Amino acid sequence: MKKRVKKLRCLVNAALRDQAGITGLSTAVIWISTIIVAVTFGTTMITVGFFVTDKTERSIKSTVQHTASTLEIKGAVFAEETTTGGKIAKIKFKLALAAGSGSVDLVAATTLLTYIDANNRVPLPYTGSNADTEPWWSHVWILGEFGAVDEGDLVEITVGLISTGGDALNPMLGPNERFKIEILPEQGATIRLERTTPLRFGGVINLR
Repeated sequence: MKKRVKKLRCLVNAALRDQAGITGLSTAVIWISTIIVAVTFGTTMITVGFFVTDKTERSIKSTVQHTASTLEIKGAVFAEETTTGGKIAKIKFKLALAAGSGSVDLVAATTLLTYIDANNRVPLPYTGSNADTEPWWSHVWILGEFGAVDEGDLVEITVGLISTGGDALNPMLGPNERFKIEILPEQGATIRLERTTPLRFGGVINLR
């Protein structure tokens, strides 16, 4: 009887020792799995971090490049009265590089001009001179060479509000009216010209 009890006790002790081994092995497996997951997650986060940083850097460079190339209005803005009087036929102004700005491409194919007043919002087609269709724009280099506006260049912009065929804004720009012209080059900030016409016209008008 004693031998049987002793044998049973030995079997129980052996079973307990085996369970402890299994528990220790399970714990090790769990820890290893946790470490693998942590390393994988950390590697993924580092990769995503590099991607986001690179994308942010490119965005910042693009923004700096976009805003660094800027034009500004130089001198007075002039308006010309229609032959019948009482309305504006043309608006002329000059553009040059702002201080510290880089070259700005101002070719017609990649430059958008829009005329805006209380009654009209019109994208302007480019022409070399007067157009036979309603509102248009053209430009000429007073200083420098056609294409890009470089340091020292001066470009005169002409916006025609009436065509050679008689087509015009509806209604036409008259006395004491606010108008705006937006110039959007392919690269660089939008240039906005805003003026108010005087109460009375007389040939060529200095809108200052």
